[in-house]
Amino acid sequence: MTRHAAAAALVALVLAAGCSDDGGSAADDDTTTTAPDETTTTDDTVGNSSTSAAPSTTTTAPTPAPSFPPAATSLEHGGYIDAVALAGALDPNAPELIAAEAAADSAGYATGPTDGCDQGAVELLGLDPGQHWYTVSVYFDDAAAAETAAAAFEARGVAAVAGIVQTFCLD
Repeated sequence: MTRHAAAAALVALVLAAGCSDDGGSAADDDTTTTAPDETTTTDDTVGNSSTSAAPSTTTTAPTPAPSFPPAATSLEHGGYIDAVALAGALDPNAPELIAAEAAADSAGYATGPTDGCDQGAVELLGLDPGQHWYTVSVYFDDAAAAETAAAAFEARGVAAVAGIVQTFCLD
């Protein structure tokens, strides 16, 4: 008997057992039932069968990236403010600064490379403070907004570090 013939015979037995009303219980029958998502295979020897579940797939919608909070409304020369540092480089025309400025611009922030105007940004970025760096930062009214912005940049593949900087070059 081929596997297909054996499987057809098994299906016929299951259907016949389910349609009969002999007063017996399901435990009295020598039948096998499977859930709709399962596959039963039977080999040519009696009593040897196996059941395997069909693969299950689950699709989940991607988590939306956090939205960007509004930038700080005012800055003070020498003042401390919550910020998100996006990039630092020794050359003001470095590609990473240009990319950081473009990322900030696409998020609705006006910024650009500064040279020492955001004291603390170099340290936030983990750069050597003994060098003369240009940095790109965005300023926020509070730490929660800075953290939200950093998460929003990160979710879009842009490196971002939130922290406090001291602003200069504003006079």
